Amino acid sequence: MSKRRWSKFWWQDHERDAALRLCSLAAQGLWVRLLCLMHEAEPYGYLCLNGHPAQPRQLALMVGVPERQLTRLMAELGKASVFSTTPEGCIFSRRLVRDRLVSDQGAAWGRTGGNPRLQTQPDPTPTPPPHISEWLVGAERCIRSRCTHVDRAEHD
Repeated sequence: MSKRRWSKFWWQDHERDAALRLCSLAAQGLWVRLLCLMHEAEPYGYLCLNGHPAQPRQLALMVGVPERQLTRLMAELGKASVFSTTPEGCIFSRRLVRDRLVSDQGAAWGRTGGNPRLQTQPDPTPTPPPHISEWLVGAERCIRSRCTHVDRAEHD
């Protein structure tokens, strides 16, 4: 079972997938069910059972349709290139696999303090906020003119 309890599902991407939209509503519904199975699978995004490609009979039992119907719908999805297969014949979702890689990279960056491309070198001489800067300028003028106190209200 996958360690991931949730994943991003971009509704507009699902709706705008031209290959998927060419498929029947039944095939589209099967694809969503298969995405759920691939989300829980190891490796993530692949339709494998115990490290082997899931067989049509197994999938039919898992999604609750007759094997013949599953085979027909899978052929429809395959013809539309909705999914990819490994050389061993394991079906996988390109999107889930890609999202997993991005997620893993983000997690690795998070463990080391964030995306290294976004990190900046700290400024060795931090600048005070503007209202403090104005007060300091006024205080400096007062010191130069040998004032004995600084009127904060005058410089705020």
